[in-house]
Amino acid sequence: MHLGRCPRCGGDLHCHSVSYFNTEAICCDCKTEQRQLPGFAAAQAAEEAAVAGGNLNFPGVGLTSSDRDMMAQLIAARHSKVGGKAESG
Repeated sequence: MHLGRCPRCGGDLHCHSVSYFNTEAICCDCKTEQRQLPGFAAAQAAEEAAVAGGNLNFPGVGLTSSDRDMMAQLIAARHSKVGGKAESG
């Protein structure tokens, strides 16, 4: 069964999870990188509060433009690496 592509980076969803920011199924690399986003702490806290309150279908707080910009930078940096080393030039 093929699960498709990550909506953030286009990577394979062979390993995936749902984002804290919204209901997107994202790859494990993007799931790890989203922890570095400016709004992550607030998104995580909002989701945890919603679940604790019984809302298991919380849609998330959404990604701000700052979150999207940072995510794009993290994805670009990841894609520029080959064999664990950053490409030069």
